[in-house]
This record gives sequence, C-alpha cells and structure tokens, in this order.
Amino acid sequence: MQTYINDMQEFLDKDTYKFRAEQLDILIEFMLNHIGDTNPGIRDRLIYNCFVKLILEDHLTVQQMEYLIKTCVSERYLFLNIEDETKRDSVFTRTFSALVLAVILHKDATHRKLSDKLVSRVIQASIKYLLSEHDYRGYVQGKGWAHSVAHGSDLLANGILHPVFNKNDITACLRAVRECILVEYAYIDDEDERLIQVIEALIDKDMKDMELRDWMESLQAEHKNPYTKYRIEWNVKRFHYSLYMAWSKHKGFSMSQQAISDRYST
Repeated sequence: MQTYINDMQEFLDKDTYKFRAEQLDILIEFMLNHIGDTNPGIRDRLIYNCFVKLILEDHLTVQQMEYLIKTCVSERYLFLNIEDETKRDSVFTRTFSALVLAVILHKDATHRKLSDKLVSRVIQASIKYLLSEHDYRGYVQGKGWAHSVAHGSDLLANGILHPVFNKNDITACLRAVRECILVEYAYIDDEDERLIQVIEALIDKDMKDMELRDWMESLQAEHKNPYTKYRIEWNVKRFHYSLYMAWSKHKGFSMSQQAISDRYST
C-alpha cells in the first residue's frame, strides 16, 4: 500500500508528474479498492483528490473514464449495502463513489467524450441513490466525512447540469430531494445548502415557478411521533431558509418566494 500512497502523493505535489500507462491502470484499481477506506487521510485527501486531478487534467483515456463510471455506479460501489439501514462503513464507499461520478459528469459537461447512454445511466443512478440512501450521517468521528446527502446532491446537480439531462426527469429529481428532507435525522452539516444546488440546477434547466411552489408545499412534517415531527420540521425550515437566501440569484420566482414568506410570517 505504501508504494501507491507515495505515488499518489507525488502526483498531487508535482504538476509535471506523469504515470506510465500500465502504472496508471494498476493505481486506478488500487484507488477503487480503497475508495471507501475509513482512514480519511487515505480516502479523502489522497484517493479522492487524486481522482479529481486525474479526471480534470485529462490524464485518463475515454476507456478508463468509462471503466470508472461502470465500476462506481455498480452495486459494489454507489449501491453497496444500500438497503441495510444500519450505520455501516460501506457508506464511505457509496458517498465517495458519488463524488467521483460527480467530477466525471462535471468534466464531460464541457468536454464531451462519453456516450449519451452512459451519462444517462449515471443521471438515473444519481436519482435512485438519493431515494435509496438511509445513512444520513455527516461527519463520523475518527473516520471523517460520510456526508451522503451532500455528496449525493453534488452528483445529482452535476447530472442535471449535463447537456444530456432530460427535462422529463425534473419531477423525479424533486422527489429525490423531498425524500432527503423529510427524514428523522436532523441535518447539522450544511446538507440543506448542498441540496439547494439541485434546485438551482433545475432552475437553470427551466423549471417553472409554479412547479417549484407546488413542490415546496408538499414539504410537510406529517408524523404521529412529536419528536420525529420536530426533527423533520427542523430539516424543512433549514432547507427553506437556505432556499430563500439563494433567491437573490434568480428572478421570476415570486410565487415560490411568497410561499416561504407566508409559511413563516406568523
């Protein structure tokens, strides 16, 4: 392992560092095998940052990018143990797979090399991921950031902003955001602000004011348990506050803004 760690560190430290083709293939396999390492120094600061540099600075071939996508979007990565509602370390594999996919979509949005079919597959997976994830933890003591909702939002927002995105999927995207908000887990790590980027991406794709207003009115904390209801209301309030603060960037959404004002005016 130390040899790979040294290679990644040298690559990150030196702008002129280049991998040999066969060396890079082996390193990619190592990085994928450890993408969810519970050591944040390896997972976050080395492997993720190395993926970012490899992707954004065009060190990877199209075939390598396709391989990354097909691997990260699979049941062994983005959806690893996702039906298990217990808090397990596999969440790190899921969330950092989401981040790598987000970087790939961001890059391909302006430098198109991937097939529309493959990109569409990632976009659909991003919606499914936010609908399926049950581990909402942000920072995990001793293991660093899991941040599933934040990382999943990064992925979905980049999918929406990609030219391949189909506007017929706007409703499904809104449903995914809604399902993330109406949960008992109280968000404290800026998850609301990361979810807002999904809404802003949908606005960039011509989502209408009335559609957003109607969706916002569906954010109701309906639960018999008062403690659970309080937690859900906390998430809704934080989301509404962040959304209201973001309105300065957009014009023509007076109905949505008014819906927030009316809800908290008394």
